[in-house]
Amino acid sequence: MAEDILFPLIPEPIWSALASLQVQLDQENLNPRICNILNQSVLTGGKRLRPMLTLLMGDLFGLAPEVMAASARDIERIHAATLAHDDVVDEASERRGRPSINSSSSNKKAILAGDYLLAQVLKDVAEKGDPRIVFELAQVIADLVEGEWLQIENARKFTLAELDLTFADVERVALKKTGSVLRWCCVAAGLLSGGDEETIGLCRRFGEALGIAFQWGDDILDFTREDQARGADLKTGVISSVFL
Repeated sequence: MAEDILFPLIPEPIWSALASLQVQLDQENLNPRICNILNQSVLTGGKRLRPMLTLLMGDLFGLAPEVMAASARDIERIHAATLAHDDVVDEASERRGRPSINSSSSNKKAILAGDYLLAQVLKDVAEKGDPRIVFELAQVIADLVEGEWLQIENARKFTLAELDLTFADVERVALKKTGSVLRWCCVAAGLLSGGDEETIGLCRRFGEALGIAFQWGDDILDFTREDQARGADLKTGVISSVFL
């Protein structure tokens, strides 16, 4: 697998930073009931690929892992918030081998918990005082919502056999949903290092391209994996690049 080739190349300080990264919510000054729901579901487990990319980009710009830790945590929490919403949309009953957030609570609570997590991330980012970072993260959230909306529209077009459903429609979903998240992983390091606009633009393009490539790989995996998650896109009505 790709992990067997890539993971040995990752510097030890990055692994150490990932191991110590605190993604779960600290209940102090927060609603403990909402925190518990999140901490026991979408904020548990996962490969932490997004924080890893954030830390690696920081390393590329000469930034220590502790400088990038907050950004790495923020993007993983954004991802987790979308999982809370996705489990409701997809009517999921399980996530990472555990009961999904909606099945362990309710659809309403899962949506509210996802919104609560998004709000906490934006609040944490705003406290850093850099409006560019706030803007970039807010754009990620907007893109994620639009990507989900476009995905629903694509499924409707396919069901109605409309001829204007194209590969570009599917690629746009990948750009909005996956590309936007990996864009943040790359742009955060550029911003924190004081990069100029050209550098920041290159970070954006790289993150978006990486996100699309990542999504295409995930689409293929949906058809080739040998576990219970095989064919998940088909079951939930997602028109993936492979299926189209």
